[in-house]
Amino acid sequence: MSEDERQSIERFRAEVIEPFAAIRTDLVRMGAASFVAEVTDRATPERDPQPAVYRTLRQALEMIAGGDAELAAMWFAAQVLVLAGYAPVVDRCVVCGRAVGRSATFSFALGGSLCAADRPRDPEAVPASAVALAAISFLREASPKALARVSFERPQRAEVESLLRRYVEYRLEVRLRSPLVIEQLGRLR
Repeated sequence: MSEDERQSIERFRAEVIEPFAAIRTDLVRMGAASFVAEVTDRATPERDPQPAVYRTLRQALEMIAGGDAELAAMWFAAQVLVLAGYAPVVDRCVVCGRAVGRSATFSFALGGSLCAADRPRDPEAVPASAVALAAISFLREASPKALARVSFERPQRAEVESLLRRYVEYRLEVRLRSPLVIEQLGRLR
């Protein structure tokens, strides 16, 4: 073996510090972990260290292994958006700054909620409930400890997950594959 080959092999040697065994034995946890891993892969440039993203990834994996896996994945998506400079504006209209009220829409292109008056600025904006926008605001600011004390009802959870996933896809300019895997794993349960 040449010196170059040996150095190449050495570069890829890794040690497992935390195996997250609980994730490997549960389909929901596995799906959530695949989502956060894919988002991390897409959000971090190759050979560019991103310590804040990786600290957040570790926190998310710990929450996925020991708590509400789906909620942890949503939290991670919100955190990565913040770290990447794409924090969604959900507490006011992203265009005019006025309160959005109950008839809000969410613009992936403009980066947040739109009031009724500014809705025409983005014909592709989607409806967003006040509850979903408040949940995204919470996830954007919440610590892992605070996350352990909250739960979302199934309809709100689905809406928040969809908004965050679609916004991540828009900002990262990618179609994530893990949501399809999660959907298929859900059918197996």
